[in-house]
Amino acid sequence: MGESYDEYSTDDGKRKRGDNGDPDGQIKVRKIHKTPDKDGKHEEKLGKILDLLRDLSLEVKGLRKEQKDYRNDIIELKKGNKILIEQNREMECKLELLGDRIDKLENEKRRNNLIVQGLAVKSDNQDELKTEIAETIKKHLGIEVKITGDSKLGPRTCLVELENAEVKKNVMMNKNKLGRLVGEKIYINDDLSKKDREIQGHIRGIASAERKDGKNVKIGYRKLFIEGEKWVWNDNQARLQKEADRNILLQVLPKN
Repeated sequence: MGESYDEYSTDDGKRKRGDNGDPDGQIKVRKIHKTPDKDGKHEEKLGKILDLLRDLSLEVKGLRKEQKDYRNDIIELKKGNKILIEQNREMECKLELLGDRIDKLENEKRRNNLIVQGLAVKSDNQDELKTEIAETIKKHLGIEVKITGDSKLGPRTCLVELENAEVKKNVMMNKNKLGRLVGEKIYINDDLSKKDREIQGHIRGIASAERKDGKNVKIGYRKLFIEGEKWVWNDNQARLQKEADRNILLQVLPKN
């Protein structure tokens, strides 16, 4: 029995020492070495990641440059737009001044002209036309006129040129007598430019509204008399203003 026990102990001791992996009974740390193949793959992956980051960095820089260029382009466009707006304003002012000059020239040309409406003149002959219009003015207004030119604009509308502005003024001051005619409706008005026709049409509209209110109204060229008070046309304000007090304005010309 003793021999068996010794053999078992010896074997067991050997087994235990063998289990420690060290014949001296000391523990040693086993070193693990990577193979060259694994190291190469790892470095290759890192290289690809770095290349990708470099590409992204370059792309971001490019985008930033594009954004800066876009901002500069927008700034230049805004500057150009401001210049165009200013040029457009200047052009509008010049066109407005030119339009006013044309109106003045047209009105100067028309200063001795009258438009006679409602007169049934069958003949187109200028001499007959002059005679009939002159006789009508003398008959109804009591004024002798010399007609230097005329033309028929329509079946009951004629353009008449008088010898001077003084005669025309006299006719215009007495034309209200035509309103007393019975069975006839004859109208005498200034030969106006398109702009002045619009203004006079607006003034007539105001006069009609004032008459409906029972007021005494008289229409003139670019002016209106309401109960004896004179209202004159203000081109800048595009409305009538009281002559006695320029701060009092009357109605606005409707925009087309």
